[in-house]
Amino acid sequence: MTDFVMQVMMAVNLVPEGSVVSYGDVAAAIGRPRAHRAVGNALHKNPLPVETPCHRVVHADGRLAPAYAFGGIGAQRNLLLQEGVAVVNHTVDMNEYRCADLPARYTGAYGQKARKHKNFYCSTY
Repeated sequence: MTDFVMQVMMAVNLVPEGSVVSYGDVAAAIGRPRAHRAVGNALHKNPLPVETPCHRVVHADGRLAPAYAFGGIGAQRNLLLQEGVAVVNHTVDMNEYRCADLPARYTGAYGQKARKHKNFYCSTY
């Protein structure tokens, strides 16, 4: 596993149950704000899908991933619903469920410099 993939997995592990983040949020948290597509690629090849909750990562507009690697969009939807995240028309309300303090969580957990994000904190606290 490359350093980049390891950083992506560590960041995604910090997203609390009942919250979601975008691929761009993960990229910003690990200090690579333009790498959102690479984040998606890393998650698509997630070697530990049971341990790393990649179902909590969605598009910036809240849309679920149509090519969710571990059972398709229906599986991602069901996992999010089980965690209490409302999904309407395969879309999550990012204003309600987004965990926007991921960069701070990542920096605090791993002591690495993360880019400051423009949003608030997880609404699920």
